[in-house]
Amino acid sequence: TLLSIFAGVFQTGITLFYLNTACNRPAVTANLFYGFKYLFKKSLGISAVLILLNTACTLPFDICYFLLRSGKGFDTITMAILCIVLMVIGMCIYIPLSLGLSQAYYLLLDFPQYNAMELMKLSFRIMKGHKWELFCLQMSFLPLGFLCLLSFGIGSLWLVPYMNMTQTFSGSDAERTPITDIYYDYYVCKNTFHKSNAYGMCFYFVHYEFSVFLSPCTLSHFR
Repeated sequence: TLLSIFAGVFQTGITLFYLNTACNRPAVTANLFYGFKYLFKKSLGISAVLILLNTACTLPFDICYFLLRSGKGFDTITMAILCIVLMVIGMCIYIPLSLGLSQAYYLLLDFPQYNAMELMKLSFRIMKGHKWELFCLQMSFLPLGFLCLLSFGIGSLWLVPYMNMTQTFSGSDAERTPITDIYYDYYVCKNTFHKSNAYGMCFYFVHYEFSVFLSPCTLSHFR
């Protein structure tokens, strides 16, 4: 788990790499280490929440499955049913939460001045009403995933970049929709309307009656 949390810091750099590609900016290998060099603590915080959330949701199933495999006086059918129930419950809890946190790394690159908790809360508010769309998008890759298995994983060399780039653009589409009050506390009350960070989604904010319209790759509007 600790190794997974530490490795999760790479996700900041991976996100930057695909954002640079999507916004027609140079995407280089050095981007992958951006989280370690500039945003280590916040990247580590987001990674820790995601990994621990996954662990907490799967732990009951893991324990039940371990007891089932041990076969120490437990009824096999009962334990098997219990494992299935715990797995379904864990997935029903984890999937909505993970979808809600899916924009945290993107927001981290645009708003490095905010802490990990603020970024995750903001991600939840952005994804409100868009979780199902992202879930359907992710499920649409399953057939390609099965084809990758038939190719002994070689197809993943093409599928993984395709999935990441598709999710980058889909996240941009979700963030372009009008969202009420999301940034009111951050920009209006705190009067912190400022230039976007050069490495993020380059959001272009238009505030009208506490509504925000987001558009990617619009850094030129702030210059």
